[in-house]
Amino acid sequence: MIVVDIGAFTTIAMVPRSAPMPLLDVEQLIRSIIHKCGGRLAATAGDSIFAVFPANADSFATDAIDTACEIEAGIGELQQRAATSGMDSSVTTYIGVATGEVYEGPLGPPDAPIAAFFGPALTIAKLLARECRSRRVRVLVCKRTADAATNRYDARAPISLTTESGAVVHACEPVLRSG
Repeated sequence: MIVVDIGAFTTIAMVPRSAPMPLLDVEQLIRSIIHKCGGRLAATAGDSIFAVFPANADSFATDAIDTACEIEAGIGELQQRAATSGMDSSVTTYIGVATGEVYEGPLGPPDAPIAAFFGPALTIAKLLARECRSRRVRVLVCKRTADAATNRYDARAPISLTTESGAVVHACEPVLRSG
């Protein structure tokens, strides 16, 4: 599960500015990278985008981290283009990546159900995305994801977080291995 929280999304969408960075471009970029890296858009909620990666693929963890890194690079390019064009380029992303159980099922009345995603991995990914903002980092992955991606990524700056239910989550920043 990957959660992309688009920072400044609400501010840019709600506050009139002379020329804000096109938010549709940001969303389209994120959606295309998720698809290209083998993920599936699960849902959007406010300024967050949720994606899932098939657990049956051997590379699900690296696919999710690759997606996060590609989103960051793509946002950087959009920011440069926006700044060059004189637009507000204050959009940033905060990305949490977690490995674990995610359930999909209908929610709501039987005559008008909506697809819902829930489960521990979603809770952890949302926590990590929120924590990115306060730590001023762009991507955090849970230890389980980091351990499954050691063939391409090293872990940096390990941290421990406590969920609202009191569970401890270990996380780190992923760093692409050189060579």
